[in-house]
Amino acid sequence: MAQLMSVQDVATVMKLERKTVYNNWRIWGLSAIRIGGGEAGEIRFRARDVETLIREWEIS
Repeated sequence: MAQLMSVQDVATVMKLERKTVYNNWRIWGLSAIRIGGGEAGEIRFRARDVETLIREWEIS
């Protein structure tokens, strides 16, 4: 199974604020997986997708 990262995990790795990740993950092209239901549900990202995004940013 793929390793999943929380919004906070992504923010920490990318050295960004949590709110920045929430506001921009779609723009960055990340796919999210909703964990839980309703308003309390959280989103997770595949670690490999986050790693790919970071590599793309390093190249640019």
